[in-house]
Amino acid sequence: MGNSANAAESLRRNGEQARGDAERSSSRNAELLEESRNQEKLLAEAKDEAARVNQLRLNDEASLVEEEVRIAQLSDKLRVASATLDMERQLAAAGKDVRELMASRQLHVIDVRDTDPNGNANKAFGRVFLTEGKSLTFYAFDLNEDRVLDAKRTFQV
Repeated sequence: MGNSANAAESLRRNGEQARGDAERSSSRNAELLEESRNQEKLLAEAKDEAARVNQLRLNDEASLVEEEVRIAQLSDKLRVASATLDMERQLAAAGKDVRELMASRQLHVIDVRDTDPNGNANKAFGRVFLTEGKSLTFYAFDLNEDRVLDAKRTFQV
């Protein structure tokens, strides 16, 4: 029986060791499972953060495009306002000249016309205002019309 008792004892010890190994393995598996879940959670958080950063970048790009459009619109408005201001200055200067001419005592007004090859006079396209001893002013009108520009004419004074 001695061998039998030794074998039983050996089997019991092997069983306990196997049970201990199984418990340790089960515990290690639980740790690995918990670590895997933590890694998955971290991965999901990283994906969420990447999506949030990407959305912020897209929002920034959209804002930049909106700002560029706004700058272009403001530049156009400034260009129009500047051209309008220049035109108003020219009109104010012309208005002053006209007032001075009309108040002049020795004013002569001469229409400027072109003639066709047959000698027939066309519609006037300008006027010369002559104030004796003082000034000579020429005003041209309708020179920027397409029919005049397309005629390839030159104008000399």
